[in-house]
Amino acid sequence: MEDKAQHRAQLSKSIAQKVDLTAQLREQLNVLKKTTGNSVDDQIVLAELEYRLVKEEMALLTLQEQHWQSAALCHAPEQLDPSDILHSYIVSVRKSGSVPALHATDSLHPDHSVLVSSRGDLPTVEWAHHTTDLQAGDRLLEVNGHLVIGKDSTEVTRLLNRRRPLCRIVFLRPLRPHQWLKGGGACRETAQLRQELTTVVERLNRQMAESANMTQLNERLKKDQEELKSQNRQLKLQVLSLQSLLLYLHKSSGKSEQTDSTVFDLLGTQSILWRKPEEETP
Repeated sequence: MEDKAQHRAQLSKSIAQKVDLTAQLREQLNVLKKTTGNSVDDQIVLAELEYRLVKEEMALLTLQEQHWQSAALCHAPEQLDPSDILHSYIVSVRKSGSVPALHATDSLHPDHSVLVSSRGDLPTVEWAHHTTDLQAGDRLLEVNGHLVIGKDSTEVTRLLNRRRPLCRIVFLRPLRPHQWLKGGGACRETAQLRQELTTVVERLNRQMAESANMTQLNERLKKDQEELKSQNRQLKLQVLSLQSLLLYLHKSSGKSEQTDSTVFDLLGTQSILWRKPEEETP
């Protein structure tokens, strides 16, 4: 009992730490949403923080479920009177309109496969073959349409031994403490919350994958842009070298006739017009 109490105390401490951590992350996320930009890197940082917050909330939810289950096991009575169990079933029917422990099964020839004893108002299964879907402790309510409440084991066995293709049995199976917790409203809410958190995690994973793809695309575009700039510089140097060579060839030519030479500037759309200077007469 002391070990269970220590375990619960440790769970309570872990839950308190997780609550503080999630509160800090939520505050950081709110501040970041107000100050972050629209760049890809900023959106990646925002998605990573939101992803971490969701993961911590899921961890907190798991700790809370463990704490609730531990509390149910600690406070559950060791032995319950069968009439009290049946009364709790009736109360649950009145509140929710359903009985979580009420089952029905169609078994093939359950004769010689079930051992029934009469304990209290309902016949109780002491042993059952696995093909019958029954377990030790199950309390029979109906066999082949006949109510067996208050019947002794001999009459119940006679109903079970009737030759029929199928034997329909309605029975109550006592719930364990963790099953009580599982059927409670708190667990339904936590299961719904866990599903919502899982959806958020999947959405964030998709966003992070898309952001990573965008980052790779931007890096590839930047690299291609740098390569184009380098090629452009090389082309400019080659054009300037060709211009210098053409000008040198025109200057060094010994023609006496007046010529108009057009040297095209490969760097632009306009042309450079070069005219040979006239010789001065003495």
